[in-house]
Amino acid sequence: MRPICLDEVTAEQLSELDDLYQNTHDARVRIRALMVLLAAERQMVAAQIASLLRQHEETVRRRNSAIPDRRYGGSLRCASLGCPAKGEA
Repeated sequence: MRPICLDEVTAEQLSELDDLYQNTHDARVRIRALMVLLAAERQMVAAQIASLLRQHEETVRRRNSAIPDRRYGGSLRCASLGCPAKGEA
């Protein structure tokens, strides 16, 4: 198992992630925030996070490797496939 290497996560970023996790209504965003929180706070590896959240290990790696490049909120919300939701078109 290769550990996930995250840049140093500040207390402010962890607070922002926790707030996003607690307050979002989008299940995908909640799971993605939880992936990052588990890697940052508990130093869990991708395989552990994947089995805990019933996700593929590569999904966890991709999500966590994209985090240092962008703000947490923007990188956790990605375009979904299919037609736009009602009212978004």
